[in-house]
Amino acid sequence: MARGLIPRYWATCSSCQSPLCKEDFPKPPDLHVNIEFRDMLELFKKQSHTVNVKSSRPREGEVEVLCSLCDGTRHKADKSCLICLASYCKNHLKPHSSVQALRWHKLINPMQTLEDRLCKIHNKILEFFCKTDQSCVCALRLKNHLGMHEVVSLEDRLKDRKTKLSHAKTEVKRNLNEKRLLVQNSITQCHGELQRSKVETGKALDALVALIVTKKMTLIELLEGKQRAAEQQAKTFIRQLQLEITEDTQRYTELEELSKTSSKTSHPCPSL
Repeated sequence: MARGLIPRYWATCSSCQSPLCKEDFPKPPDLHVNIEFRDMLELFKKQSHTVNVKSSRPREGEVEVLCSLCDGTRHKADKSCLICLASYCKNHLKPHSSVQALRWHKLINPMQTLEDRLCKIHNKILEFFCKTDQSCVCALRLKNHLGMHEVVSLEDRLKDRKTKLSHAKTEVKRNLNEKRLLVQNSITQCHGELQRSKVETGKALDALVALIVTKKMTLIELLEGKQRAAEQQAKTFIRQLQLEITEDTQRYTELEELSKTSSKTSHPCPSL
């Protein structure tokens, strides 16, 4: 824990107690740098310049956690320590397996916000999950509430949650596939119905056109029949008129001749 955080931690507590070893002090002691630990960190930093450690690219959607001790080019962290509240690459992680004082430290997969894995009240690692409160708890809080709440280890909770998330993803994926198939089937069905409607509409229009053509021909034949009858009637009427005109003309000629004869003889005209 950083030196600046310890005074703020003591300001929230009723007693002066070490956040890690829980040692009580009658008054706030003078804080000083742990020279041995500092020298060890400096040694780690010097080693990082001589050892070529390549960090792999993060996967899509994965947040890359960098080593807290790398100087210059920072390499990808391999583990995070909940006691040191730091993340280490493979090279800087070696002392946690070789130095006896560091072997008891709790190592987890790399995390960016390590403080989130510590209890805000007891400053202990959150190792358990309380199903009753639906929250993570430390061992000290679990001891105080022993038998009152249903608690499981945080690892089991995470495994259970991952399993549920995996099942949920599978279910969502299955639903998406079903909906995509339903959409595709609907599109295919609509396309088929549209094609059938086009064919049926074309047939109906063709039948309507054929009916109109038939009606047109029938009407034309009817009109042509009427026209022929009218022409025949007109011809008969004209012939009758021509006969009457011929008769009237002949009678007129006869009357003209009679008129001329009467004028020469001075005899009265015969009665007409």
